[in-house]
Amino acid sequence: MEVKSMFVTFDTKIGNKEMFNDFLTSGKGIFSKNQKDVHNTLEEYLLNDEIIDGDAISQDWFPNINSNIFISHSHLDEEYVIAFAGCR
Repeated sequence: MEVKSMFVTFDTKIGNKEMFNDFLTSGKGIFSKNQKDVHNTLEEYLLNDEIIDGDAISQDWFPNINSNIFISHSHLDEEYVIAFAGCR
C-alpha cells in the first residue's frame, strides 16, 4: 500500500477588516453553541461521578472519516480559526 503525505502551510492575511469582523462574530456564535452542546452532553458519558467514558466520546465525536484536509492551529491563532468557522 502506498501512502502519500503532503504538508502545506498557509499564511493568512486579513485584507478586509470589516469582513473579518463579520466572520468572527458569526464564528463566535457557532463556537459558543458548540461549547454549550459539549458541556450539556458530557453527562451522558459519565460512568460514575468521577469517570468519563473516553472510548464512547471518541467514537461519537471523532468518527473515522475519509478526508483530505486536516486543519491544525496554534492557540495563538484561535481568533482566526473562529472567524474561519464563521465564513460559511
